[in-house]
Amino acid sequence: MASDDELARGAALFDGGAYWEAHEAWEGPWRRERRAWQQGLIQVAAAFHKLFANKDVEAARRILSRAVAKLDADAGDDPRAPSAAFVAAVKRCRESLDRCADAQAFDRALVPRLARASRRFVIVGRTATASGDFSLDDLPSTSGRLDVLVRCLRAALLVSHGVRRDTVVYLVLLGGPKAPRVLRVDGATARFLRPDERSLATLVRKSLAAYSGGEGFVTVRPGIAVATGGLDVVLADLGAMRAYLLDEGGRDVRGETLGSRDDVFFVGDHLGFDESTRARLAEAGARPVSVGPVSLHADDAVTVLSNELDRGA
Repeated sequence: MASDDELARGAALFDGGAYWEAHEAWEGPWRRERRAWQQGLIQVAAAFHKLFANKDVEAARRILSRAVAKLDADAGDDPRAPSAAFVAAVKRCRESLDRCADAQAFDRALVPRLARASRRFVIVGRTATASGDFSLDDLPSTSGRLDVLVRCLRAALLVSHGVRRDTVVYLVLLGGPKAPRVLRVDGATARFLRPDERSLATLVRKSLAAYSGGEGFVTVRPGIAVATGGLDVVLADLGAMRAYLLDEGGRDVRGETLGSRDDVFFVGDHLGFDESTRARLAEAGARPVSVGPVSLHADDAVTVLSNELDRGA
């Protein structure tokens, strides 16, 4: 398993309270890369395991002190490293332990989560092909306008010299004989994402070609998974998130409080949403929002939304 996948798995375990299992998941990346922040995370997980499983306050104090030193020594130069807010919260936990006579006195609500507030974009392609049978030399006319979705993928995930690690993009592919399918790209673990349209289209084609079916989302490349199905597959995968539907007649997005919690945005392609899709999203609680008074291309709207989320974070 790649280091990024192991780190993401460990973060999910940590946020779920499985501290020893998170500790073990992070051992592999640390042994290969020897980053101090990785060792610091391992020690944070070990400290909370000692505190909650063994009720050993003194051991938790001692290990958290070492963890904070490691996290402080290796901060700021790796986008995978814990945020400054996470490190600050760990320090508060360490200080709180000084006031605890036993494990029961510690307020578990102080334990921070590694997961940052995430954003997800669901791009619905009413004619976009669900197979890799298209020409890279004539993407618009041979792929059912998959090019629209590819540009949205770039706008949602890529920034100058980097990838948005807190972003997941779903491409709902409703065109062609193999439809419906959904391709999911997770910025936390995806690799080899390039900003040009041809490179991203190549990545989509290879990912679709590698998919041979299976239950739910099947990983075909690091950070990329494919599932058979349409919008309902996406809604089942999203879980509890605040949902918005991009609509020219919707409420101005600047009237919403964005960036402070998990958000998902449903974006139509060049054809927009059909009535059945609108009804299904309304049933799911998606609120119509608009990015402004002028109609924009889908990828430009995604860029504007990302900027609004950045400002609200």
